[in-house]
Amino acid sequence: MPLIHSEPAMPPYFEPSIEWLRGIDPRHESMLKGVQEELEDLKLEITSQSKRNFVLEKDVRYLDSRIALLIANRMTPRDIDSPDEEHLGIRRVILEQKQLQLYSNLFYLLMTEPRHIATLCSLVSAEELDMFLQTVMFTMYANQYEDFEEHLLLTVFQSVLSTQCKAATEFSSLLRANTPISRMMSMYTRRGPGQTYLKRVLTKHMDTVTSMSAENLEIDPFLVHDDLVRAKEASADDDPQQHPQVQNCIQTRMHKLLKLAEVIMDDILRSIHLIPYGIRWICKQIRNLTRRKDPNVSEDALSSLIGSFFFLRYVNVAIVSPQMYLLSNESLSKNNRRTLVLLAKVFQHLVNNPAHEKGSFVHDLKPFMAVYRPRLVAFLQSLCHVGDFYDTLELYRYVDLSKQDKTLHVSVNELYFMHTLVKKHAHILAPDRHVHLGQVILELGEAPAQVERPDNYTMELTLFSRWEKPIQDLTSTLMMENNMTPSDILYIETKSLFVQILQLLPNTGPVSSLSNVAAEATKSGIKRLEHLGRRASYMLRELEELRVVDESALKTLMLDEVIAELVSLGNVHMQDKLKEDKESFLSVLEALKQHHTYLQGQFDTYQAYLQNVRLSSSVVQSSDMNGVIGVLSSPDRELKGDKPPHTLHRFTYDQWERDKIIRASMIPSNRLSDITFHVHSPSPGSFMISLFCQGRPEAFLEIDLKLDDLLEKLQDHQATVKVEYLELDTLRLYLLLDRLYGLSHRH
Repeated sequence: MPLIHSEPAMPPYFEPSIEWLRGIDPRHESMLKGVQEELEDLKLEITSQSKRNFVLEKDVRYLDSRIALLIANRMTPRDIDSPDEEHLGIRRVILEQKQLQLYSNLFYLLMTEPRHIATLCSLVSAEELDMFLQTVMFTMYANQYEDFEEHLLLTVFQSVLSTQCKAATEFSSLLRANTPISRMMSMYTRRGPGQTYLKRVLTKHMDTVTSMSAENLEIDPFLVHDDLVRAKEASADDDPQQHPQVQNCIQTRMHKLLKLAEVIMDDILRSIHLIPYGIRWICKQIRNLTRRKDPNVSEDALSSLIGSFFFLRYVNVAIVSPQMYLLSNESLSKNNRRTLVLLAKVFQHLVNNPAHEKGSFVHDLKPFMAVYRPRLVAFLQSLCHVGDFYDTLELYRYVDLSKQDKTLHVSVNELYFMHTLVKKHAHILAPDRHVHLGQVILELGEAPAQVERPDNYTMELTLFSRWEKPIQDLTSTLMMENNMTPSDILYIETKSLFVQILQLLPNTGPVSSLSNVAAEATKSGIKRLEHLGRRASYMLRELEELRVVDESALKTLMLDEVIAELVSLGNVHMQDKLKEDKESFLSVLEALKQHHTYLQGQFDTYQAYLQNVRLSSSVVQSSDMNGVIGVLSSPDRELKGDKPPHTLHRFTYDQWERDKIIRASMIPSNRLSDITFHVHSPSPGSFMISLFCQGRPEAFLEIDLKLDDLLEKLQDHQATVKVEYLELDTLRLYLLLDRLYGLSHRH
């Protein structure tokens, strides 16, 4: 397919030559290069900060889940492993070099052949989906401002949307219901570019709403009536829907609410140039796939379907949760939250455009709908008017091959998780074990189990392909012919050549034809320009002979792209845009840092809570244990009030077998009578079980148990605790520890 589009989404990428760089105005080059470098640094910092926030959010959720288990058990919390333990340098999980190389090959293939990720999207279970999407969105394609990675990720969306659209009986259900593709699209909008757009368009409106903390805009007649009754301005026996004071109050509030909605919607409808390319491209795919499935679908229905993604799963979510989307740092009052919900309801009604709904709310919205529904339809149509990126994707792949040391910051559990998925679905992903992915899966073998938190460190994995030639798989990935052709390369080279010429050519007025530009350069009297002009004329003729372009196309398509390149290189408007982008990126980065501070505060509060309860419960636990029968104390320690000894309990193997605590054993039967179990609690919530054999002074097996791990096994219905030589019954072991240490004691 030729690399020609009248409205490219982004200018096709090209690698400038040394000669081309020498032709740029040094002043423009120096100024723009400095701003662009600052932007690149900001993008990297935003990506890095997003990942740090994501990791900290996981840590807070982890602590929250542990606290919930312990509170449910009504017991003293245990020492929870700090997420920063990895910085101590203690790593029990060390990957061998060969295994790391295989993981490098695996992730290289998964990233550069996105059809595999698209296939996995439809195969992962509901329990696996969240971690899968997080790994794909924030680890594999973590560079949110790198066009090549972004375009590869969008091919995943195209494939998944197409596959699920064909299988769905009603395509709209895919976007409105909580399906894998709808969750995938929602998570995509949380990436950097989507957050930046929301912050630029909605922040000032969220500030307006939060400044109205005392303003009650409730319009439900029954709730309004209740307020009037409490204020003794109406009787409880009145009919809310007929009460004149209720109706007057609703009309006043509805007027204010719709004024807010109008201002917000006006800004959204004017912001189409700010909407990230990826989000617009997904809207385009929704439109095209819907039309293919139902050629007779109306424009109104199409708009509602596209709006269900853009508004209901993107804009509205941010409106009702501005703090989650970093749009507001102010705490929201009850009135603020209700106002935001009502605004979202207005926009939802505008998008869905229900034909048969009745009620006062629908009636009051009619003037608003009459004005804004046609504008919304036009906006959603324009939203889809973006070019495809297929013409640049192949070129990006070639450029990417020349890059060295492509790395990925990935955790041990993310490696093992993706390994588990590809191994589990190898028969679908690579039925032929001789293909590259099949070879890697075969050599990796069985996937290791997920590791504990202290061992789940993050590493820098260098990605590479061990196969010499590039993997030509775009045809199957994009489901269309998209191979790089000589004419494609010629087109890009010709365009780049004209950029050089126009940078050097004196300004003689508006450019109307590239043929005229080439002729003017040939007659310029400047040796270098004459050479470039002759070469450009030759390449234009060659393109026409190959029937890639004709004269009319040269006057419009390529000329537009050349001018766009020139604008991006030195036009004053481009400078303004870069400065605006820089301000936006700085604002987003600051908001991300503030959110990180908020999360860190949450984490510290949880840690302090656990520590306080731990200290207070230690006294209770030690006092409760004074009456336990059969307690063994160390003979060398003198009992003192300030340092009570650890209580120790001893059991024979026969006792535990009789109580059915032991479910399976590999200990030789002739030694069972010599085995004893010593149980003690070195700290609240932590238990040590030691196995001793008669005649040996030291334990031959020690089992370190944490209470919340035991509770988690019970919650997950794991029947046994598997250790070396033994399998212990989870529930009976818990009941024993509860009897000894009062685990479910209410403090």
